[in-house]
Amino acid sequence: MVGCCARSTYCYLLSLVESCDANSWGVHLLDLKEKQGLTPDLTVIDGGKSARCGQKEAWPDVPAHGDTFHALKPFLELVAYLENRALDALKTVDDLNKKVNGRRGKWKDIDNRIPLYEKLLRAENASETALTLANDIRILYRWLKNDILTLVGPSYAVRQELLTFVIEELRAREGLHHKIMPIRTYLENHKDNLLEFMHIMEARFYAIAQTSEVSLASVLDMYELQGLPSSSHKRWQRHAELQNELGAKFYLIESLVNEVLKNTRRANSLVENVNSRLRTYFTLRRELGNEYLHFLQFFLNHRRFMRSECEERIDKSPAELLTGMQHKHWLEILGLDLFKKAA
Repeated sequence: MVGCCARSTYCYLLSLVESCDANSWGVHLLDLKEKQGLTPDLTVIDGGKSARCGQKEAWPDVPAHGDTFHALKPFLELVAYLENRALDALKTVDDLNKKVNGRRGKWKDIDNRIPLYEKLLRAENASETALTLANDIRILYRWLKNDILTLVGPSYAVRQELLTFVIEELRAREGLHHKIMPIRTYLENHKDNLLEFMHIMEARFYAIAQTSEVSLASVLDMYELQGLPSSSHKRWQRHAELQNELGAKFYLIESLVNEVLKNTRRANSLVENVNSRLRTYFTLRRELGNEYLHFLQFFLNHRRFMRSECEERIDKSPAELLTGMQHKHWLEILGLDLFKKAA
């Protein structure tokens, strides 16, 4: 079981259990709440029911958002699979055309060529169906990624309508391939929590409009402006219009909107990152136990980042980022005396 803070990367849960069921999650999360006072604003969880049920029992007031990564990754794999399948169908048609139009095919009499023509006709129909399906699924995936689950995009209500449309279009094509149904089922079961991040963002935009004494439409226009590429003529045209409209408040609103975008979490990528880092330490031991995991958790939480894409993390540990306070050397935290050379 792994849990970490999205902002500081502090790993608050690292435990080895026999079964990651709802009871195990509930017990560990409740223990963190009672002993450490852990009460997050929200969590981002994948499609597993156990973690969600356990959190609901331990933290009933903490919302559990959907993870966009686990919604997009299998969808993208489906797109790649169907495209490869369509390419294979095209290759089959090409091979049959070569047989029909080749020298050996032309030598055959009409009775022997008819089976080849029938096989070619079936292959062409199958190829057209596979190509159409691959194109349709690719378009639906792009809508999901670039319009529905994107950070900057339409309103919450519009995204709900678009997601419902994508689900229905997938349902209409389930009979064409069995791999479509799991994707549709996942999106349908999590269509509410996948878009919960947008609901919270809109609430924060409303608060910005109230505190800054500007219209909500202006704040939403600023939000949409952040999604336009810097090379776009439309961006700078809209930039000038908003600057004239907001005046001296323009850069304040822009900084507040960017702060909302920066602090919005849509995926549990950090947990996956922690899992990948843990594997390098697991290879050093034949057996794993909670004592070793607790020591490893302590080490990861108090080891300072030497480099990071986030400048605020450089030369700071997850514990320092979480608490805002500089800690002692990790050996001293363990209760050992750090050797200091005499002056």
